[in-house]
Amino acid sequence: MSKRVDLTGKKFGYLTAIKPTRMTEEHSQLWLCRCDCGNFKEVEARYLKRKRPHNCGCMTKKLQSSRSENHGASGTRLYYVWYSIRCRCEREYSSEYQNYGGRGISVCAEWRDSFPAFQEWALSNGYDENAPRGECTIDRIDVDGDYEPSNCRWVDITTQANNRRNNRYVTIDGVTKTITEWCRETGIKSHIAYWRIKSGWEPARAVTEPYNREEAMKAALKASSKSVIVDGKDVYESIKAAAKAIGVSPSTLSESLKNGWKAGGHNVSYAKRGA
Repeated sequence: MSKRVDLTGKKFGYLTAIKPTRMTEEHSQLWLCRCDCGNFKEVEARYLKRKRPHNCGCMTKKLQSSRSENHGASGTRLYYVWYSIRCRCEREYSSEYQNYGGRGISVCAEWRDSFPAFQEWALSNGYDENAPRGECTIDRIDVDGDYEPSNCRWVDITTQANNRRNNRYVTIDGVTKTITEWCRETGIKSHIAYWRIKSGWEPARAVTEPYNREEAMKAALKASSKSVIVDGKDVYESIKAAAKAIGVSPSTLSESLKNGWKAGGHNVSYAKRGA
């Protein structure tokens, strides 16, 4: 028989486990839980451990109530926006939950409990129901802040993309912009700028220096001519030569070198500069 886990005080969605009560006919342990709304409910331990937004039923009632409100907008784009931000902040099974609710991002009570309140704010702050897709999206000014009137705005998808947590910024002559913004201004393709920076270029140079085919050809030749060390002792002047020696294809060896895997049972690595 498996050892019972003490769930006392642990939180599962909106429920907090208080104490074990009784066993079901299937010998499953029931726990008395208190919901954030104040109600109590008995729940099987095995169900509590599942990743889902547990509650006493109050959230379902709230959602049904909000859907049945006589606002006549349940099929509109704006209603979908409201419904989506609630899902990613409150529903643990949402594919976006880890980046929102999982990080502590929430929807303010005013909006969470009333679509009309959200609708009124949206229409008073620039929302355009007829805007083309991607031209009017909801964006949090502080990406670590909540969905609330003082922290939200309506912007196009480009502005929203420039406000992401993982953006990399470059300052040139006192002006700071994302790499993508600089590339859009200078005409350098963003994937080229990122590749240059990864290769050791100064960011400011990477987003401003004109790109030419000769630069790419030299980089490709340099990458293909790297020496390869096999089992820490045998040095080969090219991937092709090393692949032939250990009996694998050059593409297999390249993939192994890239990911740190063994190739044909051998430990392989690039030779250090000057080696």
